[in-house]
Amino acid sequence: GRFDAEGKLVWRDGQLGFTFGEHRDKPLKSVPRSYLSWILKKDFSDKVKDVCRNALRGEYPVPPVRVDAEETNE
Repeated sequence: GRFDAEGKLVWRDGQLGFTFGEHRDKPLKSVPRSYLSWILKKDFSDKVKDVCRNALRGEYPVPPVRVDAEETNE
């Protein structure tokens, strides 16, 4: 469940979370605002920064919908 090309964010159990740092394996919603602000000042991809910027506004991405192979063969 990678979210971005670098693999900094991944989907786990329907929640987006970080794969690095002190908040590794924690859901995005539980990460302190100060950490999200720190990311915005560093060298991360625009996609990661957009997620953090939106999270600071209380907006979180919705997990992608998965379609079973059987459903596509109707």
